[in-house]
Amino acid sequence: MLRGDLLAPLYPGRLDWEFDDRPGLVELRDRLIRERTIWQREHRSAEFLNPPGARLREAEALLRTYGDHLDPATAAFIECSTQADLHTREREGLRVQVTAAARKLLEIGDADDQSDDPRRAALQQAETIRDLILAIRAASSNKELWGARLSAANEALGDALRAANDLMGAAAAYGDAAAEKKQQSDSDPENADQLRAVLVIFKKHSEVVPAGAAEPILQHALDIARQLAKADPNDRSAQAEAATLAARLEEAQSRAQSPSTNR
Repeated sequence: MLRGDLLAPLYPGRLDWEFDDRPGLVELRDRLIRERTIWQREHRSAEFLNPPGARLREAEALLRTYGDHLDPATAAFIECSTQADLHTREREGLRVQVTAAARKLLEIGDADDQSDDPRRAALQQAETIRDLILAIRAASSNKELWGARLSAANEALGDALRAANDLMGAAAAYGDAAAEKKQQSDSDPENADQLRAVLVIFKKHSEVVPAGAAEPILQHALDIARQLAKADPNDRSAQAEAATLAARLEEAQSRAQSPSTNR
């Protein structure tokens, strides 16, 4: 006699007799159908979804293994319950992150007057603010606003790391700040203020990396400076900025090609 688990791969889904011969599965399916009916009657309110815990885990296992024995509405009921559980856990994780960052900010504020290392205190504060904004941004629907604040926080963190002589950390922070700010600038390419903000971050980034790594960063900065200069031919500062960046790019290319700088 052939076993059901050997026959199952030959057919779309499990065999009916394998499912029906297991009363526990039939009982679980019938319970889910009753709960789904109540959920639909209550206008699909989240209050009537399967709550987190053993019951939801059982329902998810049933959907994965015996989904062919569930009607589409009951399958959707289980999937909605799973999504609600995920959202709840994500919100709880964000709440913990925000609370931890806020507590750390308060601790830093209390310790400011007693700190004998202002640079370290500034670095701790910049890191905490960045972490707090990261958590708020993840929970907020206004991604543009908190994206702008995250870029500014990463730039401030880069400044603090640079002051602490952590050039590798500063490069990473400036890189994150530039990526976020450039994304905003790309959505509004005619906004000169956004372009200047990206340019400032690119310049800072180029100053904390080796010559070879600085080349593409300086090239991006030069492209922006030339764009600003072209947009306003009477802007002498933009013209001077483009000339300075062109000279820096040429110098970085020479240094990158020099054997002494590649050791």
